[in-house]
Amino acid sequence: MLNAVLVFGVLIGLMSLYGIIAPQSLLDMVRQVSSSRIGLVFAVLIRLVLGCVFLLAAPLTAFPNAFYFLGVLALFSGAILLFLGQGRMTGLVEWFQSQPSILTRLYLLFGLAFASFLVYAGATA
Repeated sequence: MLNAVLVFGVLIGLMSLYGIIAPQSLLDMVRQVSSSRIGLVFAVLIRLVLGCVFLLAAPLTAFPNAFYFLGVLALFSGAILLFLGQGRMTGLVEWFQSQPSILTRLYLLFGLAFASFLVYAGATA
């Protein structure tokens, strides 16, 4: 399970770094994926898998409470996204895309910090 945490951490870090360098390109890609029914299913499944990985990895990490919290949060966000539906998800992506690129980069900087935490927690257990 720790390997899965590392893989998710690296993937989130790479996507965040890509978005910091080229925010509009990343947002265009997200908008394209989110505009289809498959995009909603993909977004929900990623959150559900991520939540399960965090919950299963929690006792193996140095930060079990944080991973339990993140696991529940990911599962909850997947369920909420499923109930919101594709139209609202697309609206959320469009709102995010309308924000200034400096704000997008700031959000992605938090994503990079989160990814760093995942890699650290997965590697030091």
